[in-house]
Amino acid sequence: MIAYVILAHKNLDQAARLVGRLEGPRSRFVIHVDAASDLTDGLERLAERPDVELAERFRCPWGRFGIVDATLAALRTALADSAVERVTLMTGQDYPIAPRSEIERCLLDEHPGESFIEHFRLPRADWAGGGGIERIQDWYVGFLGKPRSLRNSRLGLRRSLPDGLEPYQGGASWSMTRDCAELVLEYAHTHPGVSRFYRHTFAPDESFFQTIVMNSPLAPRAVNDDLRFELWAEDTDHPAILTVGDLPEIVRSEALFAKKFDATVDGEVMDRIDAELLAGAA
Repeated sequence: MIAYVILAHKNLDQAARLVGRLEGPRSRFVIHVDAASDLTDGLERLAERPDVELAERFRCPWGRFGIVDATLAALRTALADSAVERVTLMTGQDYPIAPRSEIERCLLDEHPGESFIEHFRLPRADWAGGGGIERIQDWYVGFLGKPRSLRNSRLGLRRSLPDGLEPYQGGASWSMTRDCAELVLEYAHTHPGVSRFYRHTFAPDESFFQTIVMNSPLAPRAVNDDLRFELWAEDTDHPAILTVGDLPEIVRSEALFAKKFDATVDGEVMDRIDAELLAGAA
């Protein structure tokens, strides 16, 4: 069984649509709604289903550790079900671009022992500036709702990860085997200094999980792929909103999921995916 952990903060009815596309006998869902957002009627009705549970809620400002708190809590909820073999982390703005049967075949049948988590070492040679290592070495604090760097590394005062960990980075979404997800939870519990360190980094949800997994005995079973189709413009911190005009590239993609979608910008694109990619497929 796959437990889909869905982190939602806006357009919450899209999360209900996402559940509707992935529901089946090999699926269950744990939905985290940002504590700064109001629940919709659709989500409250969804939570009455036996295959859906609403996770403990945290405030998740962009680029801060609240997203990691929310993910860890949702992981604990998901793994409380002994039937769960894999946890797949998504946002409420993801959507499948492969049929559920194909997703399940890939994740449960063809790759039962592998975790899919994009990962690369920091610093990264093709990134400007410090190659991203400043996300780890600088001390970040929240100011006016955004993470702000104290720029201490520019003064030669660089922070280092505890426990001799080597820093890794990657996409914020992943699909972990049960043993990998349990390892992450156990490590976070027994090494609280790592969480304390990451509370003052930038975008810790893109590094915390990669760093734990890639410094663990399970690193050889981590596939460097987050299974996502995304479009990124230069010099931006967010993937582009996908529209009908992006359908040709989406169709050509071999990914299982795509992000990000916003029904208030272009709702037709998800309707077209339903009709052209997922129609009639279980």
